[in-house]
Amino acid sequence: MNEYVQLGHMVEVDPPSATNKFRYYIPHHFVKKVSSTTTKFRVVFDASAKTTNGKSLNDLMMVGPIIQYSLVNL
Repeated sequence: MNEYVQLGHMVEVDPPSATNKFRYYIPHHFVKKVSSTTTKFRVVFDASAKTTNGKSLNDLMMVGPIIQYSLVNL
């Protein structure tokens, strides 16, 4: 997690307050790969996890155009 901070991928935020009470934390966990000699742990984020209001971050994001070729066509 320190590497995420150093690379600027993650920042620590203040707890919610009366003036700034809206926060969203992407649920995450790590996956351990014992056989790896370089990267033992990998962080996995789950933006499809539902919150208390029944919505996920993925539910609220704008869907863009498909930019990959269809595997069927390939």
